[in-house]
Amino acid sequence: TGTNGQYLKTTATGVEWASFPTMRTKSTNTASAGQTTFSFSYTVGFLDVFVNGVKLADSEFTATNGVTVVLAVGSFVGDIVELISYYTVSGGGGGGGGIANIVEDTSPQLGGDLDLNSNSIIGSGHIDIGDNNRLKLGASDDLQIYHDGNNSYIDDAGTGSIKIRSGFLLKLLSFSSIFESLLSLLKITSSIDL
Repeated sequence: TGTNGQYLKTTATGVEWASFPTMRTKSTNTASAGQTTFSFSYTVGFLDVFVNGVKLADSEFTATNGVTVVLAVGSFVGDIVELISYYTVSGGGGGGGGIANIVEDTSPQLGGDLDLNSNSIIGSGHIDIGDNNRLKLGASDDLQIYHDGNNSYIDDAGTGSIKIRSGFLLKLLSFSSIFESLLSLLKITSSIDL
């Protein structure tokens, strides 16, 4: 039987009662002369280090194993070294916050660039891009597709050509019958150079 505030978490053999982790843990140490190493359990990448109330830059300490923090410069006798770790939950599993699947977020937003890591985006639906925003393709954004509010554009700013290929029949269609009438007068048997 669990206690108030606990949750059930899955294990390899079933479920067990567990307590939510403390979101922030702190250790205050009084340094000895030249001391550089301090023992402290922390989440790698989520640690703040203060010496006498001054926050150190990441380059001023090493904290890569989750159990020790090593200062780049030795402490003076009596320096107060504070170590503050923040707990994070990955994958949205039990233990607090987060979503288990991006599908659960009905309005996700990116705070930076999305790296696909050689994967694809697959699914049904649409990609909606506002006026004057561009779909950019190529290592130098050579090919751009966009709408300016009135007209639609396919721009190739690179050194190559735009090639439109079809395995059988290439049709250019318009919502306007004027364009269709003009196309009916044009017959292409091989290629056209303008």
